Amino acid sequence: FVLVSGFGPDTITDFTIGEDILVLDGGLTFAQLTLTLVNASTQIQVNGQILATLNNVDPNLLTFNNFTTSIL
Repeated sequence: FVLVSGFGPDTITDFTIGEDILVLDGGLTFAQLTLTLVNASTQIQVNGQILATLNNVDPNLLTFNNFTTSIL
């Protein structure tokens, strides 16, 4: 799953911790992100802009290791 600023929010319905990776594109870094619990899902924001919602994922279970800046 690729996250990039400026393209509107994505809803990811099948993210699995330990299997899936979130790719930060367009110069985004993990340190810029805000992860918030909203209605039993994780909302990922940067500078107040929603990048994505991960349905049924607890933000407290996500770490730096669930993200990368490279697809390869």
